[in-house]
Amino acid sequence: MDFDQVAVNGVNSNNMSAYADQNHAPSLTDVRLEISYPLRQKGKHHELRDIAEQNENWIIEQRRYFHAHPELSFEEKNTTHEIGKCLEEMGLTPHYYPDYNGLWAIIKGGKSTPGSKTVALRADIDALPVEEHTGLTFCSQNPGVMHACGHDCHIAMLLGGIRMLMAKKEDLKGNVKIIFQAAEESCHGAQYYVEHGFLDDVDAIYGTHIWGELDAPYMNFETGPRMASCDNFRIEVEGVSSHGSTPHQGVDAILTAAYIITEIQAIVSRMNNPLNPLVVTVGKIEGGQRFNILADKVVLEGTTRTHSPEMRKKQSLCSAESLKIQLIPWEQRLL
Repeated sequence: MDFDQVAVNGVNSNNMSAYADQNHAPSLTDVRLEISYPLRQKGKHHELRDIAEQNENWIIEQRRYFHAHPELSFEEKNTTHEIGKCLEEMGLTPHYYPDYNGLWAIIKGGKSTPGSKTVALRADIDALPVEEHTGLTFCSQNPGVMHACGHDCHIAMLLGGIRMLMAKKEDLKGNVKIIFQAAEESCHGAQYYVEHGFLDDVDAIYGTHIWGELDAPYMNFETGPRMASCDNFRIEVEGVSSHGSTPHQGVDAILTAAYIITEIQAIVSRMNNPLNPLVVTVGKIEGGQRFNILADKVVLEGTTRTHSPEMRKKQSLCSAESLKIQLIPWEQRLL
């Protein structure tokens, strides 16, 4: 698509080349592209803008509906059903999976030929286990579940994009395949669709993500990887329980887990090249039975994120999704 006007703030084309030469991708503050369509200019871009404006209220309605009805990963049955209804209303045939949520459809371009390219557009549809306290009129109606990562917006944005494409369907010289992906927050949601052939006839696939620090109408583009890989890990620490008044008779799993959490941060600060983006987060801790008893078991769950495939392979926590650590009482160590 040719843009009528592109305003670039912060980095010009020469600076972009310098960034590429240094293998350094610009940050959100480095490049901001504002795309606007002059009101007085006629043509296809003006026409597309008009179609978008005509559907604005409908897109907002969709976003608010899905925000009010969030569903967790692998539980997106209603979300899948409602998206399917929208696609049918637009004249498309939704394709469902018998044992998995999410769905896909295809727009056959009016000018496409057997050799035409197929481009895929993707949006994720699951929500997070978060209690919403926004007080919005379209606040989540499902206790403990919230669209806190913007997937409600992604659904509405793609549905709006489909409406625009359907309005210009006869002018398309290729095909557009649509995928509404379930279970993105599980970090494994896309694998099912790949294994079941969704990408087999796709030449390129695109997805977008809203970003709270980037105000409309700005869009962000970067060279190289844009979003990090995601791996989960689980660590079980098994200790020996004892009364809090006699800690020497047990092995405190909570204390050990605390040391593990602290030392994990050294993966980023001491084991990783500072030029490689890497994040290691422990987001969940479970352990202990009572305030005056040493815990005999603690479970840690976390995630690792990186842009580097090499770093992903190097991190032992990434390759082992579950790790068990058994602690031995002091007296047994001395034998």
